[in-house]
Amino acid sequence: MNYSQFNITDDHSLNIALAIDHCKKNNIDTLTFDNGTYLLKPQMASERACSISNHDVHEFTSIGMLIEDMENFTIDANGSTFICDGVMLSCAILNSKNITLKNMTLEARQHLRAEARVLEIGENSFIFEMTGDTGYYVKNGMLYLTNDYGHDDMFHYYIVVCREGDESGYIPETVESFKKAVVFEDLGNNRISIKDAQYVPAVGSRILLAPALRHGTTVFAEKSKNIFLENVTVHTSYGMAVLAQMCENFYIDKLSVKAKGGLLHTTNNDATHFVHCSGLVKITNSYFEAMLDDALNVHGLYNLVEHVDDKGILVRDMHPGSKGIDIYRAGCHIAVMDQKLLIPMATYTIDDAVMVNSEYFYLTLREGTKGITRGLVCEELDHSPNVIFENNTVQNNRARGMLLASHGKTVVRNNYFHTPGISVMLESSGDFWFEAGNTEDIVIENNVFDNCGYALGAWGKAVIEIVARKAFDGENYYHKNITVVNNEFKNNVRPLIIAGNVENVTFKDNKITNTVAPNQYVNCKNVIDEL
Repeated sequence: MNYSQFNITDDHSLNIALAIDHCKKNNIDTLTFDNGTYLLKPQMASERACSISNHDVHEFTSIGMLIEDMENFTIDANGSTFICDGVMLSCAILNSKNITLKNMTLEARQHLRAEARVLEIGENSFIFEMTGDTGYYVKNGMLYLTNDYGHDDMFHYYIVVCREGDESGYIPETVESFKKAVVFEDLGNNRISIKDAQYVPAVGSRILLAPALRHGTTVFAEKSKNIFLENVTVHTSYGMAVLAQMCENFYIDKLSVKAKGGLLHTTNNDATHFVHCSGLVKITNSYFEAMLDDALNVHGLYNLVEHVDDKGILVRDMHPGSKGIDIYRAGCHIAVMDQKLLIPMATYTIDDAVMVNSEYFYLTLREGTKGITRGLVCEELDHSPNVIFENNTVQNNRARGMLLASHGKTVVRNNYFHTPGISVMLESSGDFWFEAGNTEDIVIENNVFDNCGYALGAWGKAVIEIVARKAFDGENYYHKNITVVNNEFKNNVRPLIIAGNVENVTFKDNKITNTVAPNQYVNCKNVIDEL
């Protein structure tokens, strides 16, 4: 069915909602668009209560394209552009199966991030000029970013991206400041001063000013299976480009997260992010640049044990960005562990799971609760995907290339990395981010790591980094098998690999143009290192 049949009002959000509903009720498997530009406004858009991990969305949220309780459905936009005008999700896929989005460009018109140019500097102060059309105001010495719909977002941090006239990426001396004890003053004509600055950039530096909140992802999927994104471009986003939680099998081919019109940024955080998913996450032939975080993040969730009785445990979702995600099911298994060791002490079977509210879950355990004490963390073990990241480009973005924390087999192959921080990072946290978990089998092969980690003061210590646990018992290793072979490392300014708590790690047959320091292995066993 062609969308033009439902182009019955001046509001595309309403028309799209009616068109998708018609397809759903009449078993129409494809909705196509005539090539064009479609403005999506929140007033008459679809709306659902969403809790989106790693975002600040835990409420009713406007949605430009809502696909819910559907099967075997495709949206083919025929090269069209969809622009969100106001805080909303471009697309949400909920409780659905066999869904395809293809041939579309997605943007957020007022994305609540600002770009600026440094004009003058002083002692612990500087003056900058806003260079885009981002709305802003200064109140009580604090900078707020705003849009036409009244969303106000307080300044969170600024980061030096590049020098004027050299806008190819983050400069080696890149610094970011999260200091809040600063004083802003609006000088008029898009000029603002900042006093008591933690870091004073050079005159001519281009900087980004980021907001405190993540108002929404571009494509959001939850409790869905067999999702396909094909030939999709994301220029700007209120948060991440793609976020999937509790999904099975997610395939991305030819996703382009790319800056538009001279902007220095694309997404507000990660390009793609997968939480408590299963099956296969596969990302191929894609391009990632100018994100304010990683190209890929895959992880589960740790919850804190707050109460123990004879039958079960009360656990709490600790990080505010992941509350409201109902990950527990009867018949699934959990492991409990010390927050710093993160080594499973015992596993248990869930007989019943009650979601008490957005933070608390009561789990009745088949084996009882012997061995569980308050203050441990638990991890659900049955949902962790295999991951393939192949034939992609990751460059000129803030922070890292990817964060990997999946129990499934992970393959990172035939990619090009040029990142200011770590390119591939393995990390989990049982006491801050509460992102799980350990990796069992990772192969990193046939990639090019080109001058990665060149921002020397930020985002890690190596090109590939497996972060050591906060505690080690001398016997149990957090990660199992890490293999780094047949890659090309060139223009290196950091150690190539730093690994901690790995049982089997292999680094060999790599082409290396220069080394600045030996590889480092901390509390590792069975190391093969042919540097």
